[in-house]
Amino acid sequence: MKIEHAGQTMILSYSGENRIFALYDAEGEMYDRLDPAGCRERPDEHNVCWIDEAYVGLLTDLGIAEETGETKEFDEASGSLMRIVHPDFHDGGYSSFGDFSRSRLGQQCQYGSRYIEGKIERYPALGEGLRFRNLDRSDYHAIRIHRDDMDEFERRYREHLSKTQ
Repeated sequence: MKIEHAGQTMILSYSGENRIFALYDAEGEMYDRLDPAGCRERPDEHNVCWIDEAYVGLLTDLGIAEETGETKEFDEASGSLMRIVHPDFHDGGYSSFGDFSRSRLGQQCQYGSRYIEGKIERYPALGEGLRFRNLDRSDYHAIRIHRDDMDEFERRYREHLSKTQ
């Protein structure tokens, strides 16, 4: 997502898997990041998660999240329960491909994602006709798969494995 920050155009990305919001400049160099301590947990199925107070203002100002009014004290900081509302970061029926890949394919995201488009030799395109988001980004952690397509992708993956073993 392109945003204006510090007088320049920046790219804001979010990795739900690693719970990191990162700002990149136009050349793709990391400018700043809100580390995992900033986002206390992955957003749940309602796109709600605890965010450190230090980041509440930025995410609200950028229109990415809205406060629910609930706050909580953590060991070293306080946080607000926030709902992720921006469509680039909103669930919309999509889940982290990394979480899916680890739990259902037994593969780290970087390896499981190779099966989506089949761009690497020996990795077939198993994602054809299925719904994904963020395939055009260089960060494989940003890839999302639609929950209704998970069973089919896993079926295709298992079928491929059975043919190659």
